[in-house]
Amino acid sequence: MPRADKSCKQVPYPLQLIMNTKKATYHLIQQPTSLKCIQINLRHCSAASTVLETTILEEGVDIALIQEPYAHFNATQQNIFVPNIPQGYKWHHNLKNHDHAYGACIISKDQFKSIPIQFPEEFENNAAGIEIKLENTSLCFVSLYCRPSVRNQEKLIKMVMNRLGRQLPNSILAIDINERNKIWGSSSTTQIGQSLEQIISAHNLNIANRDPAECSCIPPGTSFIDVTAVGDKTNIAYWDYLNQPSMSDHPYIIFGLTLTSQQRRRNNNRTKRRTVPPADQIDQTKFLESLKGTTDPPLASNEITPISTRETTTANQRKIFEEEVEKLTTDIQQAAKHSRTRNVEKTSQAAVKPFWNEKLHDMRKKCRAAYRRWGRAKEKCETAKFTAIYRTAYQKLAAEFKKSLKEEKNRTWRKFCTENLNKDMMAAIRTITAKQHKTGSLTALMTADGKLESDPGKLTRMMASYLIKLDPPSKAEHLTTIEYVEKETTERSVSNEETSLPKSAWRSKREP
Repeated sequence: MPRADKSCKQVPYPLQLIMNTKKATYHLIQQPTSLKCIQINLRHCSAASTVLETTILEEGVDIALIQEPYAHFNATQQNIFVPNIPQGYKWHHNLKNHDHAYGACIISKDQFKSIPIQFPEEFENNAAGIEIKLENTSLCFVSLYCRPSVRNQEKLIKMVMNRLGRQLPNSILAIDINERNKIWGSSSTTQIGQSLEQIISAHNLNIANRDPAECSCIPPGTSFIDVTAVGDKTNIAYWDYLNQPSMSDHPYIIFGLTLTSQQRRRNNNRTKRRTVPPADQIDQTKFLESLKGTTDPPLASNEITPISTRETTTANQRKIFEEEVEKLTTDIQQAAKHSRTRNVEKTSQAAVKPFWNEKLHDMRKKCRAAYRRWGRAKEKCETAKFTAIYRTAYQKLAAEFKKSLKEEKNRTWRKFCTENLNKDMMAAIRTITAKQHKTGSLTALMTADGKLESDPGKLTRMMASYLIKLDPPSKAEHLTTIEYVEKETTERSVSNEETSLPKSAWRSKREP
């Protein structure tokens, strides 16, 4: 839908697709305006790794920055295997065989173009990094684990900063720093912690950690030694603790990044309401019904002509046209507001695991409730006796959950072995471990009449028909093409210059 002038209101692009009357199909592609990240130390715990997989899918996390991941050595392929990777995600790490329990790892969505960042061999087990190429920029994500027994925090952090170099302003560092400092939430500041703070500040990095008292919840049972450091050109939309038990002694840290200036302005001005709801929150049938009574601008015979070549030379004609466009834009915005759906479906998906059942779901729900009660008791500064009671209740439920989780895994594995005892065991294992779908699969397209289509075969044909002509030519077109080819190949005349040339000047067909 064209606009008469830049001074007119612009119709949002998703609404242009809904209102377009051309016989064509469109693929609604939504460029990401933000990234949702999570930071966690798993303490090499199987239960914490399983819960993290579920949390990533439920919260719609784009990138997970992990320290001390749960991994084990794969003797068949002679490499380190990281289990519990959600479908549609991939892992990045440089874990070593003998020291992988004290390393770092990153999980990101398949859809991102990620380039691994190489670190010196001395530190590659403790550092994992990727560079993600986006449409207008690139971001570097680094997960660091500073092992307390080695005491090499300063050397490790300096090495990473020097390796990032010019990309440091666009970098995000998730560090389990294992030192205390009040600036990242600890109750006290050690000498090494203060030295690390000075190193981070000297490289123009900002510490994104908020005061635990200002967060939505204060996680209990932690020393607050996890640090999120970001560069000057990185925009943090929010940073908070996730009010869910991680089955580790570290809490979940969740934060968001804005990628465009438009999104940054929207986050800085929270009181400004958007004029049109997102396209996925609009009931298309109700929206089109609301627009039946509106009138289109009187374009007459210039309806198909581009706006730049239309005859709107006089000021009066141009003013009338701009008023019509502004009126139509207002009608579209009003119809979109009235057709907004109240119950928006969540984009997150539940984890599909053969061992997961209702019993584990209920036990995890009880663990979450006990964890939050413990946190609220600590926030309200209740007596040490009540706090100890809540802590003991949570630890008891967490232990029961871990025990049940392990039992269900063992039971499911025994059942799998029994069912495939006389079959190809390796083929059955490959079947259940292979990814069932890709994140880049075809999605529903919207046609001109507003109908949705999800069949992959039909979608492919619809997209191909928009680019090339798929229907076979008619008999008349076929005969015309044959006549044209015969005329060009058999009736081509020889010029007088070619006939006057001697025979020796003719190029032989055998010459290369």
